[in-house]
This record gives sequence, structure tokens and C-alpha cells, in this order.
Amino acid sequence: YRADHFIRELKAFEARGELPNLILICLPNDHTSGTSAGQPTPASCVADNDLAFGRIVEAVSHSQFWKETLILAIEDDPQAGWDHVSGYRTTAFCVSPYNRRGAVVSTQYNTTSLIRTMEQVLGMKPMNQFDASATPMFDCFQDTPDFTPYTAVPNTVPLDQMNPPAKVVDKMATTYKMAISGKMIKNPSTIELPKIAGNSSALSTTSRSNCNCFLNKLPMLLNKYCPIMVKNRVAITIMAAGAIS
Repeated sequence: YRADHFIRELKAFEARGELPNLILICLPNDHTSGTSAGQPTPASCVADNDLAFGRIVEAVSHSQFWKETLILAIEDDPQAGWDHVSGYRTTAFCVSPYNRRGAVVSTQYNTTSLIRTMEQVLGMKPMNQFDASATPMFDCFQDTPDFTPYTAVPNTVPLDQMNPPAKVVDKMATTYKMAISGKMIKNPSTIELPKIAGNSSALSTTSRSNCNCFLNKLPMLLNKYCPIMVKNRVAITIMAAGAIS
């Protein structure tokens, strides 16, 4: 909805030949509705958010304003706690004809770095000591522009994918907790996943020699039978390894 609204306004700005110097857009669906019954699944919410962002970039990059436009995007927080490196990092995107296409920039920036970069583009002085001391995002840019427009990638997750009723969610949550706590392990060489929401056992038995294979498949299995409960695949694999050892 917000992408549709922005694209309509962008076309109106093109007709007038003018665009505001600064536009702020909030795409909130990455926060998701969790496992609330009857609400879109987290995967659906994230897919919707990604599609909206891609469509906005596509529209701007095909507009007459593209040659002088910079798009900066960042999550307001990393969500879901720590990953395998840190609990204080998140993703950010820098989009313009002058950015380094396809580059992964590992320079340490923070939220105020985005603000400082915007201030420099707009010719503004820092507002306080926090943005004044922030490192501008110099490493994201190059001198030679590339005006190739962006084409949005279609969503692969249905945007109308809904959470099941509360009773099914509770059963999935219980099964998920059992899987990562090791309570499903009857002995060191046998691992079982019981029926989940009418599905037969995803994995009956596995020998110790096949444990690595099982660990590799566990995120896939949980994603298939408990899709709304799986968010951090790396964490699940680590916890499962701990349970087996």
C-alpha cells in the first residue's frame, strides 16, 4: 500500500518536474504480527516489505530524478536478538547511480552515519555532537556513475499466507521447543519428530554417523512443518548440535 502511494506521488512529481529534497518512508511490515492467529505469517510480512522496497527503488531508478537521487535504507533494530556475530548490528542499503554496485561494504557505520551522509548530500550542518562525530558513508560511493535502473524481483512467498488458528500455533510452538531442547531424542542414536498438524513424522530415525546430515536438514524440516516458528536458521542449527552432543 505504501509503495503504491509513493509511486503515485512520484508520477505526480514527475509531471510537475520537481521532487522534495528529502523524503522519509517507513515500511513497517518487517516487525510482523508474530504468530497471531489469522494474521499474515512472518515470512509473508517480510516478503511484503521486501517487495515494497524493491518497487520503490525500481520506480525512482526509472524516473527523471534518478541521476540526482540517493536512497538510504536501514532497519530500526536487528530484530529477534543476537545472530552468530553480534546483537548490535543490522543491514543497511545504499542506492544511487554513484554507489559501488554489488559491493559489500564492511566499514563500521551506525545509524548516525546515514544521517551524516544525508546532511552532506543536502548541504546541512550537523545537528548535534552525535551526527557531527559520525563517519559519513564514503566507502559506499565511487566517482563514476552507473545510471542502469533497477528492476524489482517478484515475491516468492505468498503475500496472503496466513497464520493458522491458535491451537495449531501452540502445538507448533511446543514441537519447536522440544526439537531445540533435545527432548525428542530417545537415545543418542535416535531422533524423532512427531506428527505436526496432521503431517506424518518428518524424520523417523537417524544414526550418529548421519547427525551432520540431520543438522543440515533440521532448519528445512522445521521451516516445512513449523514455518512461522523458524526465523534464525543458524541459531537453530547450533542449538540442535548442542542437544545432540
